[in-house]
Amino acid sequence: MTARITGLRSMQRSLKSFGAVFEAYDGIKGKSTTKVKLKVNQGRIQKILSISEKFPDAAIKAFRQSMKIIANDLHATLDDAMEANVWNWHDDMRDIIDTGNLRDSGRVTVDGDDIVIKYDEEYAAIVHYGGYIKSGYDPNVSIFYPGRPWVTSVLTGDGPVEQFDFQGELERNFFHFLGSTVLKELL
Repeated sequence: MTARITGLRSMQRSLKSFGAVFEAYDGIKGKSTTKVKLKVNQGRIQKILSISEKFPDAAIKAFRQSMKIIANDLHATLDDAMEANVWNWHDDMRDIIDTGNLRDSGRVTVDGDDIVIKYDEEYAAIVHYGGYIKSGYDPNVSIFYPGRPWVTSVLTGDGPVEQFDFQGELERNFFHFLGSTVLKELL
């Protein structure tokens, strides 16, 4: 299962519209794609953009440094979401972790100006989206797995865990790194 935070090809485009595209391969259904828009405060974004125009090199450097920090923080938030005892499991609430393999297969990386979320474990899509799988004991029996969409919940807030604060993280980190870079240039 792969999620890519898109619209980040240039700093200006990314700051004006955060978005997410989720891609998951399900052996039964094939590939599915869902888009999610993340809300941002346009006034704050315009302030960042106006500063970026005055110090373009410093702004690009600060943005890239910010993206690395955001990716690390997002990864920790996704792990926390998986470990939270808030997920419906056949009339009970529990975490998503059984062996830890799914959690440990997760990667959140920066690819250019994109943030990519990827879970390599083969059953990532069924855990996230839910569905039916064939029993390993009787091929005539299908077992229902309820969806536990930890990635969607973290990105959109539409679930039992809090939404990741992309805008807050970007603002805190961007202004921190921009300030450091601009001060070095001015001194």
